[in-house]
Amino acid sequence: MYQVKLYQVSENKILNLKNITNILGSNAEGFEGIAEGKVYYKYKTISEIKKWLDKNY
Repeated sequence: MYQVKLYQVSENKILNLKNITNILGSNAEGFEGIAEGKVYYKYKTISEIKKWLDKNY
């Protein structure tokens, strides 16, 4: 089982992470029993995320 938290990154020069996991509601688990296919993520490692942040912020 995986737990994923969602964050919003502000567009100003300061990195400000705002936890927006609560927008899914308290019972937001999985895809409600429906197989919607695979989910692909562009950045899969911490180093890829850091490179993106360095380039964009």
